[in-house]
Amino acid sequence: MAPNGDIGTEAFANYILAKRSIRRITARAIWADIDSTFGSAPSDSSEVWRIATTAGGFTGSLTAKNIDGATPASDGIIVAGGDLDADITILNEVRNRVQVSGALPAGRTMYVGSSLTGSGTTMNFGALAGTLAFGGNIDKPITVNGPMTGIIAAGGSLTQPMTLGTASAPGLEGLVLLNDAAGGGTWAADIRVAGPASPPLSPAPYYSNTDYSVGGGSVALVPTRLHGESCAPPRNQTTPPVFGSAEFCNLGYLTRWTCLPVPATPAPVPYGSADLRLTFYGPVFAEDPTVCPVYVWYIDPQGVEHNDPETDVDYAAFIDWSLIPDSSGGFARTLILSGRDQTQLIAGRYRVRPRLNGGARLLSDGLLVTLDVPVGENFAYDFQLYMDCNRNGVDDAADIAANPTLDADMDGRIDCCAGPNCLTDYTLDGNSDQDDVSYLTNVISGGENPSGLDPDFNHDGNADQDDIAALIDVIGGGDCPNL
Repeated sequence: MAPNGDIGTEAFANYILAKRSIRRITARAIWADIDSTFGSAPSDSSEVWRIATTAGGFTGSLTAKNIDGATPASDGIIVAGGDLDADITILNEVRNRVQVSGALPAGRTMYVGSSLTGSGTTMNFGALAGTLAFGGNIDKPITVNGPMTGIIAAGGSLTQPMTLGTASAPGLEGLVLLNDAAGGGTWAADIRVAGPASPPLSPAPYYSNTDYSVGGGSVALVPTRLHGESCAPPRNQTTPPVFGSAEFCNLGYLTRWTCLPVPATPAPVPYGSADLRLTFYGPVFAEDPTVCPVYVWYIDPQGVEHNDPETDVDYAAFIDWSLIPDSSGGFARTLILSGRDQTQLIAGRYRVRPRLNGGARLLSDGLLVTLDVPVGENFAYDFQLYMDCNRNGVDDAADIAANPTLDADMDGRIDCCAGPNCLTDYTLDGNSDQDDVSYLTNVISGGENPSGLDPDFNHDGNADQDDIAALIDVIGGGDCPNL
């Protein structure tokens, strides 16, 4: 079929239906729903050889078992002078080229049930804002000459190169998801994100290029992992990022203590709010949206990670969290963690780890199959807090070293932060620290209480999680609860 003008119009699309196959359709522009599988039997080839436009776009839909023309040099899906503004469903394979001068727009999907294959086959788009998905492998090259703000997904492997963007404009603003059916797919070919002359992402699959440097998007091999270089601050297990406890817990000026003068119209506190932004190569979601999908464990001065869920404190219970969408506005790839202003956390080192078991796991998202796939590693992201009980943005130890009179009783704590005296040393070892929090946690969970101290630390008539939060707050530099 080769009319001299258009097929259909913007106001009135045509239907082109066939049972066994459609050889070739060429027009200046096409507005049509085309289906070569209409009423077909399993034995019918139901293939399409060529759908082509010469001076406009293809708008509508296309359904076929295969794209498999007899003349590879001219057959396939060729859109010259416009967009592929159509939903494309190829039940099996694409064995001829796909050449689109314009874009696959947002909201449009091209789905290939098996693989991109065939002699001389390539896919080339001017831009890609929709979804290009393969149930199998990407066994032939794909090029997007402009921005790729959508999704390219392969249920299996990438075995041939992918090139996105130009030298002047890195093109990876969206997502590329490989092994997206959670099988044994691999990343076995180069992906270049700033035109054909740019260096490939390296080392694959867990490359070091940041999101910012590639255009804001990412490439992930399922199950996804933490992208340490794109976290904020970047992951550094040797020298973890450091925050004041008041800064991390979003605490402003003191309201009861007198360490800082509080004017009638307070100026800004000497620090901003702080948070951790853990960014992953691929999208993630919380299995239980009411439970933080990571643990936050305390690391003692000897470097021991206190990570027993039965006996140790999971500080995620005192941290606010949220998952935010990536730059394309779709799936979430970044987990934000920040201290909760009701509880000033204890000074020291903390370690974030994913929940990989139970019913509140951190799971890979955006899969082509309905499976629960946890993130692919028991990653560790450490951060450090220093005590800043007077909330001046300076480590209390440095304040005391500069002015020893701030700690007249020499207990290591600025005196004006102490407030009313309350007993925090539940272990009776002479220190108020993480061990006391663990002790109280065990008692409230039903364990023994050899020191005999009242576990109702906040004196509200109940021994519960609120008492643990209050004890953490006091040891972290907060005021004692009402006596």
